[in-house]
Formats: sequence, C-alpha cells, structure tokens
Amino acid sequence: MSSAPTRAHGAAVVQELRRARRLRRLGELEWFDVAYRVYLAALVGAVVVTFLSDLVPDTEATPEQVRTVLDHGPTAIGVVAVVAFALGLRSGSDGGPVSIEQPDVRHLLLAPVSRRAVLLRPVAQRLRTVAFGGALAGALAGQLAARRLPGSIAAHLASGALVGAACGALFVTVAVLTHVLA
Repeated sequence: MSSAPTRAHGAAVVQELRRARRLRRLGELEWFDVAYRVYLAALVGAVVVTFLSDLVPDTEATPEQVRTVLDHGPTAIGVVAVVAFALGLRSGSDGGPVSIEQPDVRHLLLAPVSRRAVLLRPVAQRLRTVAFGGALAGALAGQLAARRLPGSIAAHLASGALVGAACGALFVTVAVLTHVLA
C-alpha cells in the first residue's frame, strides 16, 4: 500500500489546518462585535451614497444628453475594463492579487499537497471579494444614472452591478494568470 497522500486526503488536511488557524485567529468572537462592525460599514456606506447622490442633479437628462451617454457610455465602460485589465497585469507581475498567509507558505506549499488544493480557496476568496466590491460600485453608478436617464432603476442597478462585477473579475483573473504565466 502506498504511503503517498491522495488528493482527497491532501485537500482534507489543508481544510483542517485552515479551520484550526481560523479558530485560533478569531477565537471566541462575539456576535455583538460582528453586528457592530456591520453597522459601522453600513453607516459609512450610507454616508458615501448620500454624498455622491447629492452631486448628481435630480433633473431629467435632455435628449441631447441621453444621446451623448448612448454614444460615449460603452466607450467609458470599455476604458474601465481596460484599466482593470492593466491593473491586473501590474498586480500579477508584482506577485498577484492573492496574498497567502505565512503558515500556508511555510507548511502547505512545501508539503506534498497539491498546489491547487492550497491556492484555490484564496484565489476564489479574492475573486469573490473584488467582484462584490465592483458590483457595489457599479450598482452605485447605476443608481446615480437612474436618477437622470430614462429607464427603470432596477435595470440601471443591475447593469451597473454586472459591469462592476465583470471588471472586478477581469482584474483578478488577469492578475492570477499573469502571475502564473510570468
């Protein structure tokens, strides 16, 4: 019988080590502390949204302004995507968007465990976080656009969130691929 660990066993060991480290790091975290942090983040977010909403006038856009948005809007979205791509290239060439905890580097990357089992979770976490942040920024932009442009608020929010999430995912994907292929 072979003494080499199987892939499933290696992934289970990685998961168990991360669970133990998370419990040690977080300890006995009180639910009230978590609720307070969420409350503060929501309060700051509400202040930012209110401030940005005050910068956009409530008047309907003129047909000329709507035509300008239709003519130049896709270009602006493309520029945002190109900037996300360029930042992903820069981030990937500098080590990537994923920062691996020191115990993972010391123990897991040097262990006879699949690198995929070690790196998949941090990459997925970073992808999720950046895509969610992009979706929030895009939804905010959609909400601000909906105040002046024709169309439903839901459509503007959804399309803004989708573009933001796609740009965030583009950033992380390009950064990871650049780091892996460089």
